[in-house]
Amino acid sequence: SEYRDTNLLGSGREWGIGYQVSFKRLRGSSDVMDREFLGTRWQGQDEVYSERMEEPSFTVLRHGNRLTFTHDLGGHLSWEMGTEFKRSNVLDFASGAEEPGDNLDVSTLFAGISRDTRDHRMDTHEGQYSRFTVEWADRTIASDLDFLRYRFQHAVYYPLLPSVVATARGRAGILVPSGGTREIPIQERFFLGGEKSVRSYDEGEVGPRSPDGKPLGGEAFLLFSQELRFRLYEDLYGLAFADEGNVQAAYEDFGISDMAYGVGPGLYYFTPVGPVGLTVAFNPEAGRWGDDYQVLFSFGFTF
Repeated sequence: SEYRDTNLLGSGREWGIGYQVSFKRLRGSSDVMDREFLGTRWQGQDEVYSERMEEPSFTVLRHGNRLTFTHDLGGHLSWEMGTEFKRSNVLDFASGAEEPGDNLDVSTLFAGISRDTRDHRMDTHEGQYSRFTVEWADRTIASDLDFLRYRFQHAVYYPLLPSVVATARGRAGILVPSGGTREIPIQERFFLGGEKSVRSYDEGEVGPRSPDGKPLGGEAFLLFSQELRFRLYEDLYGLAFADEGNVQAAYEDFGISDMAYGVGPGLYYFTPVGPVGLTVAFNPEAGRWGDDYQVLFSFGFTF
């Protein structure tokens, strides 16, 4: 939920305040946006946030500030850069993970480029979306950690018939420790599993485990998903999907080994505020980790 003032005190700037609530996440944020920063074609946004997230092997409290500048390059391309500072505390963690300690400060500079030709962001029938970002953390900019983090994603939407759309996406991430950092604390690692990744697994359950079976996350991940979406009746849609993904403890092991899988059907109904869905995801390798299946309720499509 969000409230937004599009003309803050008559300045032409925007101000927003909002919150997100789910079973495992509570987040509040406030931001100020200037769509013509200092009279230029750059858009500036300054956001402060606070959140509590519950993962299978830890719970984290995080507070931060993110300053982002975005520029439209034309041809569906946009460029972004900025800085973020966040402080986190892990309340509970897996026995196989290094104790993260209190008040972990991470300061980063980041940059990214994206290309978006989708016809509609909420209900896409045609187009593509690509995004690549890199983050740099270093003690010279008041960070407790040194690392480089790379993320890439690409999604394709193709209409087979007026009411049938085939979609596919790929996502990848690599986290490279540098300088004096030898091990990345658990709250900064990559995790997969849940409604937005490998749907046959619970949140964060894909990848390395502690001796007592708790997910530990990793320095690299790879994810592929495919969906066939089709209209059943008026605002009711069906879909069939397949997900494949992995998380590797060390970035050097990035690749397609040790993949986890999920397949299943789903139903989505379009409400005035967007699609609401129910999916059933089956695990072809049940018994390795996770349950035989997951039943998921969601707002919006997975991608």
